[in-house]
Amino acid sequence: MDLSLTAVYSALSAAQSALEANAQDLANVRTTGYRPQQTYFESALSATWQAGDGAQQDLPWAVQLRAGQPMDKAGPLQTGQGPLQVALSNSDDYFSVQTPQGTAYTRNGDFHLDPSGQLQDPFGDAVLGANGPLQATQGKAQINPDGSFVSAPGSPPQKLDIVNLKGLQLQRQGAQMFTVTGGQSGGPPQGSVLPGQLEGSGSDIFKGMSDMVVLMRWSESVQKAAHANDDAAKAVIDAAKLT
Repeated sequence: MDLSLTAVYSALSAAQSALEANAQDLANVRTTGYRPQQTYFESALSATWQAGDGAQQDLPWAVQLRAGQPMDKAGPLQTGQGPLQVALSNSDDYFSVQTPQGTAYTRNGDFHLDPSGQLQDPFGDAVLGANGPLQATQGKAQINPDGSFVSAPGSPPQKLDIVNLKGLQLQRQGAQMFTVTGGQSGGPPQGSVLPGQLEGSGSDIFKGMSDMVVLMRWSESVQKAAHANDDAAKAVIDAAKLT
């Protein structure tokens, strides 16, 4: 196997993946509670894999782009428009919501009541409390700084299910949702709820555009290397035909 060819084309694939990740961040610069995903390049120089007969075989030299954890810095706070729009003061705390695929976690606190009085996120997923989906007994409610959901004067407060996911492996589900891999559970919240606030996007348009230029130039250089490799291979083949 031509390892130089493997190296060039694996770098080209990694460059394309990096451009796609950067484009996703730029597309979400106005998305409430968006957390950019950290990416990193990994060399497979010394990696091995288990063959079918149990033997260890070396992988060819290559690079891969891996998705890391969401960045731990919270986006800027913005003024909300109602008592059910809230943010979280601790950057590792997340709201729990019930999706068709199971429990997921989000920083997007743009909540509302549906016609039946259920507290929901912008996508219609139920916001979870300690005992399940939160339900208002009347047509209005509010969320307090201690994380309590109060639906009517004199009614018992219900606690939002807020968990701290610091140190856990998160898997992105769309732009604003995450799940925890390995069946691990989060810890108790470490901050407070900020009523009347919303967390803006953690994506910076100026950094994103700068990164896009760098990645495009790098991608172009890898493409030139790929063409040079093809030309060299063709020259070798042509030379062999003359002998």
